[in-house]
Amino acid sequence: MTIAAPVRRPVLADRVVPRSWITSAIFVVGGTGLVALLAQVAIPLWPVPITGQTFAVLFVGAALGPVRGALSMALYLVLGVAGLPIFTGGAHGSLFALASGGTSSGSCSRPDWWAGSPRAAGTAVGTAPSSPSWPAPPSCTCSDCPGST
Repeated sequence: MTIAAPVRRPVLADRVVPRSWITSAIFVVGGTGLVALLAQVAIPLWPVPITGQTFAVLFVGAALGPVRGALSMALYLVLGVAGLPIFTGGAHGSLFALASGGTSSGSCSRPDWWAGSPRAAGTAVGTAPSSPSWPAPPSCTCSDCPGST
């Protein structure tokens, strides 16, 4: 019996620049900056405005992969909670005090994970689409996520 190691599928960032810890750190910080920048672009609708943050989260996840994408979103949340005005509308502080706090905390585990995972891209070598080669992400527990109770 042979145990095969999982094949790492290159993502966009790996095709542009060879992977190293320095380039990974630059991409993680750059992904955080992109999400912070596009979070300020909003189309005012009622009750919830449409922002560029959704696109940025999915793009960062697809371009960086699940680990670096999740790290980028975690850094985004940490910087916002620490006091930098990077959330939509220049908001900052506790996620529970923000109207979109559940959405922001959910973006750390869901869209960037799935957009960068091999399951989202099709099949990994030797696996079918119904058998993921990555463990399922943590479930979203916020009340504004689809499927949550």
